[in-house]
Amino acid sequence: MKNAIKLFKMDLKKIVKAPAVFVILAGLALLPSFYAWFNLDANWDPYGNTKNIKVAVVNEDEGDKVRGKSLNVGDTVVEQLKKDDHFDWEFVSREKADHDLRMGKYYAAIYIPKAFTHQITGTLRKKPERANIEYKVNQKLNAIAPKMTNAGTSAIVQKANDKFNETVTKALLKEANRL
Repeated sequence: MKNAIKLFKMDLKKIVKAPAVFVILAGLALLPSFYAWFNLDANWDPYGNTKNIKVAVVNEDEGDKVRGKSLNVGDTVVEQLKKDDHFDWEFVSREKADHDLRMGKYYAAIYIPKAFTHQITGTLRKKPERANIEYKVNQKLNAIAPKMTNAGTSAIVQKANDKFNETVTKALLKEANRL
């Protein structure tokens, strides 16, 4: 045991005399700790700092007439997104969204189709259709961002459904009050 302690002290003296060795050993001791620290910090709340993730929104919805009233759910969704600060939403044309998504400016692009309101209001015409929002992700920019934007898109679809339900309920209550 005495020899081991003697060897350890001798090694420490040599390390102190050679600064390059000291720097390398300090780096080997500290780098894994820093890696673990930053990795834990990044993964602790991955959705907490998504404000800088650029997402293009293309609203092509033409709206629809429902019982004599104009309704455009796409515009309503856009208005809600303008108030939402979870992502850096940019409202652009389809061409710009496609181009900039390929060029890496956007992490994702969300396309609200022309017949979006018509599809959603199909239940009122007894011809229900599934309303689809097209969603494209740039997988090359980041490994985690597609998962986050996917969660954000699910939230958008849920908001659109909620807003539609609210709008339909109000319209139905007004109709019921008229009767």
